[in-house]
Amino acid sequence: MKKVVYSLVLVMLMVGLLVGCAAPAPAPTPAPAPTPAPAPPKAPIVLKIVSMLPTNNALSQCSVGILVKRVNERAKGELVIQWVGGPEAIPAPEQPAAVRTGVIDMADTARSYYLDLIPEGLAFCASEITPPEERKVGFYDWMNELHKKKMNAYYLGRGGGGGYEKGAFVICTIDLLKSPYDLIGKRLGSAPGSTKYTKALGASPFVSSVEERYTALQQRLIDGVVTTYASCSVGGWTEVLKYWIDHEIVPSACKNPLINLDKWNSLPKHLQDLLIQVMIEIEPEIGQCISQENQKAKQAMVKGGMKPITFSPSDAEWYVKTCNETIWADLAKVVSPEVYSKLRGWLRK
Repeated sequence: MKKVVYSLVLVMLMVGLLVGCAAPAPAPTPAPAPTPAPAPPKAPIVLKIVSMLPTNNALSQCSVGILVKRVNERAKGELVIQWVGGPEAIPAPEQPAAVRTGVIDMADTARSYYLDLIPEGLAFCASEITPPEERKVGFYDWMNELHKKKMNAYYLGRGGGGGYEKGAFVICTIDLLKSPYDLIGKRLGSAPGSTKYTKALGASPFVSSVEERYTALQQRLIDGVVTTYASCSVGGWTEVLKYWIDHEIVPSACKNPLINLDKWNSLPKHLQDLLIQVMIEIEPEIGQCISQENQKAKQAMVKGGMKPITFSPSDAEWYVKTCNETIWADLAKVVSPEVYSKLRGWLRK
């Protein structure tokens, strides 16, 4: 009996040893981690812009058209400028206030529409130097600070005017003029920004919309208009206008793309840098484009039956100087003598 018990104990010990030396059972294979879902693409930052001129206007295409195309190409979907319209979207005189209050993000607008806020903006059309030169001498930075403080806007750069393009304003008439003194007593359809030099030439400005000016010409209530080459060349104007004074005077395209300052400050720095760099690059293109469009418009004016008027050298010099100096005379009334002197030093060749 003892032998049996001993044998059973021995068997149990051997089984225990065998079990202890056996390989452990393999751990269960973990389930593969689920593949994370791709992050949804970030929505682009959209800046909406309006233009003071219709979207199909040549001057608009030369400025806003180039700006929108270049920024949207470079930003690669991270930033999009959306051109929502011209004065039909927001009337041109109201666009600066719309930028200031944030109703619209951007506007390509004329300095004449916000002179009540920045009277120093008269200097835009007084400049005889190019946009790169304006940046180099300090005019750009000075003007940008004025826009920030007085308009809650960031002045991006030149949308026309400033050395590259001159004489976009032109006086077109019904009657032949032998000298600039023949303008004395004439009634000329004018925009608000051109009334001063209209008066300086001895003429009477008739401030009205473009449509009203055309009707007034047809009815011979006015003798001519101060306008752009593009306006003279399209829409039947050559049916009523027969001449233009072919001497370059104050640039008409003194307009600038502005951005609401709060919107500007909300942009990442690399996108701010992109906007600045693009504007610097396209300013020469804008000026060249406007000059080319002016030449096309002149050709259309000739084709429509209009003829250029050329004054004698002395008369031409008086005419151009009289128009251009009215801007400086107005500037002298709204800035200190120190600022006036600084502007003359910056902007005169």
